[in-house]
Amino acid sequence: MKSKNQHRKILEQYPKYISKEQLYKICRISKRTAQYLLESGLIPCVNSGKQTRKYTVATQDVVDYLIRRDKELERYLAPMGWYKDKRKNDFIHLSPELNRKMRCYFEQLMESYPDVLSVKHVAEITGYQNETATRWCSSKKLYHFYICGKFKIPKVSMLEFMMGAYFRGIRTKSKKHRDFIVNFQIIK
Repeated sequence: MKSKNQHRKILEQYPKYISKEQLYKICRISKRTAQYLLESGLIPCVNSGKQTRKYTVATQDVVDYLIRRDKELERYLAPMGWYKDKRKNDFIHLSPELNRKMRCYFEQLMESYPDVLSVKHVAEITGYQNETATRWCSSKKLYHFYICGKFKIPKVSMLEFMMGAYFRGIRTKSKKHRDFIVNFQIIK
């Protein structure tokens, strides 16, 4: 009952539409979390494209979010790397729909490769040097098997790596990596 009263007070206290600043104060979340929720579509909003007062959010959608958040908190957690990566343009958060489309894109890209990849295959797929692919394996960023002195990478692991925050957050991207981003923006 207490939360229903709180939700009713929010609807009475605030106008029909609010800003991102009001959103994070009402929900008692950080600015970065509010940004994530709006950019990912977890809280519906209108994006004006302006630098300031960019988002307009329906107060009812905020109340709906608060109700859903109480029931399924894990759904609204920001992905790993969201808070520590200050280079917003380098970190591309994917909504569930974009995530699905990008996964399909990479699956098609790797379709002709064997189920277990070599370092050379990883380099061909990503456009980075063999040494870079080796470093990803050595530093355990890319899941692999080490057999007879060679790294063997399951294709599934490569897909997860390419979908992950580390790969998307690479600062100096290879030409092929930049092409992925451009091609993906065309097909989305």
